[in-house]
This record gives sequence, structure tokens and C-alpha cells, in this order.
Amino acid sequence: MINKTRNLEKGQSLVVVTILLFVFIAMLALVLDGGYAYFMRRNAQNAADAGALAAADTWCETQNWAWAEENGLQFAMDENGAHTANVFLVDQDGNGDLDEEDRIVHVDTSITFNTFFGTVLGRDQITAVADASAGCYPPASVHGVLPVAWACSPPNIDEEDEFDSEDCKFFYGDEDFPYDGQIYVIMDIDKVEDDLWCQDPVTKLPPEYLDCDIDDDGIDDILRGGQRSWLDLDTDSSNAAEIADWISGDEEVFLRTHVWLRATDGGVASAFHAANEKVGERVVLPVFNAYCDLKSEGLPASTNLKDTTCYQDYIAYDESNGGDTGGDPVWGDNGSLLYDHVISFMIFEITCVSAPPAKYGDCDGKDAAVDEGLAGEHEPSIEGFFVKGFVPDSSGGPNNNPWTGAYTVYLID
Repeated sequence: MINKTRNLEKGQSLVVVTILLFVFIAMLALVLDGGYAYFMRRNAQNAADAGALAAADTWCETQNWAWAEENGLQFAMDENGAHTANVFLVDQDGNGDLDEEDRIVHVDTSITFNTFFGTVLGRDQITAVADASAGCYPPASVHGVLPVAWACSPPNIDEEDEFDSEDCKFFYGDEDFPYDGQIYVIMDIDKVEDDLWCQDPVTKLPPEYLDCDIDDDGIDDILRGGQRSWLDLDTDSSNAAEIADWISGDEEVFLRTHVWLRATDGGVASAFHAANEKVGERVVLPVFNAYCDLKSEGLPASTNLKDTTCYQDYIAYDESNGGDTGGDPVWGDNGSLLYDHVISFMIFEITCVSAPPAKYGDCDGKDAAVDEGLAGEHEPSIEGFFVKGFVPDSSGGPNNNPWTGAYTVYLID
């Protein structure tokens, strides 16, 4: 009787050990295979992140989706080990077409691997999946800013001539040869009238407006200037040394789009000297699409910009066209006569600086402006061409801004 009981207990122990063994294997599978699955999930995520950043960078720079997709797949699969990857452009504006206004790239990746103990549980393989989105946006903080705003006004259509100005479309060049030889000249020429402003074409406007489109291609070649040439980027009174530091990159500038910046007279000599030190290099140029001139309205400099009809009319105009930038903040204290509404940034490569009497170089664009009667021989100028590209050492954020070639790239999902 005793022997039969002991044999029964041994049989029960075997069942318990077997069950515990399966539990142990399941736990081991959970720990080892689960941990390895988490590790592979991180690898898949790294591959998705790298692919999204690479594709977004290429797309923003070239606007060639075939190249962007190829680079995205390369960095996701070849460089970071994803077994499968899908790269596609997000239709942001919802128009059904993928165009340059769509700047978000999405990447899906997967990595399939064999399990260690999962076979016991009927799971031979596990697939780790991940996804990422990356976009390109205007720069925010950056070194090397030329604090002069370039005009990007709404198209000015002359009904009689049916002329549509292309101020917001820019020609881009490269280090070897600018596109169509397009050289842009930034002048400081407010010497004849109190209020000179470039407008192309000059139609139905006061006589003090200038046609700054020298080659008649619909795009201004000369930037309006004058004693207000230099934007105040730090919301405080700017001095010559400060402006020079912004250009040279000795002082980092925080930028943002959709903000009103006041203009300042600044220090011309030091600014042009700093620009001359950047010949052959690239700087960031603010772009504006509206301005308020308190002087032309006969208002004192102490007037609050937000109380002016110019500011209110711009809000009304913007809202009537479906925009969402009405009521944008005004940076800087009252005391300026002119404010520019900055909406984007561009990359400008300086090719020549002319600053008589200490003339740095012979500048073709400046010579053309002199020949057209738009500048005097002794007026200082900075000239160069626009390029597309990534702004180093900067950050950005989603903004509703025109595509002007200067961007930062970062993950958004």
C-alpha cells in the first residue's frame, strides 16, 4: 500500500515538473525572444528614421522624388538593415497631386528574425515593424544671417498688360554657375527720395517707386534699401557691431516666420565689411511679403504698429485669401518707421561686395544697376545668387511659408 502511494506521488511530480518546464521555456522565450524583438524593433525604428531623414533631405533639395525615394530606401535598408521599406510622400495640401508644397516623407520598415525558443510555442519568426515621418521647414536658430529682407510680395497683375510679377519665384544657382546667370544685387541706395521701394512692374504707383527688375524677367534683381536696410533681429536697438556679428556668424540669431520685424539704420561700413568676409560663403536671408511704412502715413514713430490701418488691412487681406497669419506678433519696441512681415528664409551665396570708397571688388550686378540709373557708382552693394539647401546648426518648425529653398530637416513622428 505504501509503495503504490509513493509511485503515485512520483507520477504527480513528473507532471508538475513537465508543466513547470513548459512554463520556464515560455518565460525564457518571453525574456529572450521578447527582448530580442524589442532590440530589433529599435533597429527597425532607426532604419525608418534614417530613411525618412534622407528622403526628406533629398526631396527638399532637389524636388526629384525618384532620387528621394532611392536615398530613403538606401538609408533604411542598405545602411541600417531593414529587410523591407516603403517610402512615400504625404499629400499635405490634399489636392491629390504630389508637388513641391508637400514636404513630409513617411517611411515604413520591417525586420524579420528567427526566434530562439519561440518554436516550442509555434512561433518560428517574428517581424519587427516601425515607421517614421520627416519634414523640411524654415530655419529657426542659425549662424550667419544677412539681416536684410528680400521682397516676396503677392503677384501684381496689370490688367492692361496682363503682367504677373513672379516676386515669390526665385532662380537658384550653384557654386559653378548661377542658373541663367541670375545675379541678385542688394543695394543701399536711399539717397534720392525719402521713400524708395522696388516694385515690378511700376504701374499705377507713385513715382518714387522703382522698377528693380533690370533684366525684365519678372523677378526683382535689386532689393530696396536705404537707411532702413538692416532688420532688427533681436527686438532691441541694433548697433553696427551687432549687425556685423549676425552676418559673420559670431552671434547666433533666433529666427521665426510670420512675424513683423522693425527695420533699423544700423552701421553700414561694418556690415559691408562683414559681408565681404563672407564672399564665397552662404548666409541666410529673411523674406517678407508685406510692409508697413508709418512715415508714409504721416504717423509718429511712437505709434504702435498694431494700431495702424496698414497692419489691420494686412490682416484683412490675408484672411480673405485663406491665410492664418493675421495678427502676427511684432518684435521690437515702438520707435521704427518701417516694419517688414517675414514669412520665410532663403540661402544666399555672396559673390561680390562693393563698398566705396574702400571698394572690395568689381561687381557685374552693381555695374548693371549703375548703367540702368538705379544706383550711383559710390553706392555700396552686396550681390550673389540664391541656392537651395540645408541650413547647418539650425532648427525649425512647421510654418505656412512659400518654398524658398532654405530648410531644416527633422523627424516629426
